[in-house]
Amino acid sequence: MYHIQAESLTKHALYKFLIGTVAPRPIALITTLSEEGITNIAPFSFFNIVSSQPPILSVAIQRHDDGAMKDTARHIASHKEAIVHVVTETNVHDANQTAAPLNVNNSELDLTQFTTCHSSTSHIPALNESPVRFETRLYEHIEIKTEGHTVSDLMLLEIKHLY
Repeated sequence: MYHIQAESLTKHALYKFLIGTVAPRPIALITTLSEEGITNIAPFSFFNIVSSQPPILSVAIQRHDDGAMKDTARHIASHKEAIVHVVTETNVHDANQTAAPLNVNNSELDLTQFTTCHSSTSHIPALNESPVRFETRLYEHIEIKTEGHTVSDLMLLEIKHLY
């Protein structure tokens, strides 16, 4: 068996190793709202169940190279809520389109065929094309740091409604 010290790998090589070996990984497609009310949609593969009592999901959102939070993390930290959708074979193409880097004044929704519906307890739109979705509230935000710099935002999201 090979033995590799994690710190001996480049950031890119370590990332590739992890995503290639910790599999299969579910993909979360998360909708949030910007401060201006623009719908933000983004896919995340660092996503999983943490607990059933209380029902908690985790999503780790990597920061930009300059240390700035990504839009989804910033919106969750600010508004304390998000809608988490499960990506399936039928919606994966549109989900991939939402990974495009856009200006904060544009919505990834415009790049897709997704249609939205109202959520029960949130102003955030939900996606009709997802067979499973969770309306969540921020349970805890943990900053993941290396060498004193935040590199990722771990969001623990408590499920309030399931569809």
